[in-house]
Amino acid sequence: MVIDGSILAENEAVTGILEEYEGQIVLCLDEESVYMDMDILNELLLKDPVIHLTENAAIALCDSEDLDEIGETLKGITENEIVLLGNDLSALYIHGEDKVYQASSAGKMKDMSGVQEVHIAAYITAVYSGLRTEKALAFAGSCASLLASSYRTVFSDKETNLQKNLMITSIMK
Repeated sequence: MVIDGSILAENEAVTGILEEYEGQIVLCLDEESVYMDMDILNELLLKDPVIHLTENAAIALCDSEDLDEIGETLKGITENEIVLLGNDLSALYIHGEDKVYQASSAGKMKDMSGVQEVHIAAYITAVYSGLRTEKALAFAGSCASLLASSYRTVFSDKETNLQKNLMITSIMK
């Protein structure tokens, strides 16, 4: 289950869902959601979710701008994977002692709305398709940077085919 941090404002809805759900949770946090309802956030963190967060959310949550320090703090919050999406669309994956950094493939960024959502959706798709972490992050970064470089909210057919081919090529290697 992917939970967008904005749902933290809806106390009753989240509490009911969390009580019944036993599967894996992916928690997506942005800077605003870090400051919402700390009781719900703490309850979610007890479920040991995969955490996907923006650089600004990480800075706010950990009260630090040092990536190594942020990584150590986040490892104390969950035993699961952490994906930190940088403001430049780079990504840092942390799981236990494993750290994987993916440099940004973004060109000129025009619109960042929806980029975090596209990044996590592409990352989850890639991981469940069998890609290793490095390739999953690269695929997610490519999808996110494609969206950020446009004012459109939907990929064109050409862009969709490009992403499909990137996924196929990554799986086949």
